[in-house]
Amino acid sequence: MDIIFIEQLSVITKIGIHKLGKRNQSKINTKILKIGYEINQQFLINKNKYFLDYEQITNEIINYIETNKFDLVEQVAEEVVNLLVNKFKISWIRIKIAKQYAIINASKVGVIIERGNKY
Repeated sequence: MDIIFIEQLSVITKIGIHKLGKRNQSKINTKILKIGYEINQQFLINKNKYFLDYEQITNEIINYIETNKFDLVEQVAEEVVNLLVNKFKISWIRIKIAKQYAIINASKVGVIIERGNKY
């Protein structure tokens, strides 16, 4: 399996279970998104038909996070993964999402989730 990745994608949204988080916008960082993908002979022959479009994937993530409100970072990660898996027919994905300054003594808090079979 080959892996494509997108790193350090930042999006502004409303996230939090406390009043401050629900009221103020926060920066969400997709620290790293990895997607399992087979770069096979068909891709090498017809590049326009057999590829995952980084820009389209990035736009989907940004649009989804910016237009929704979330209670938890875990919710953001799970919903983004479900969106990408369903839209792009991805068989394996790992995403690390962090929220900046959610805890006073930490620069970030976040979650890493992985779905599918990494073969």
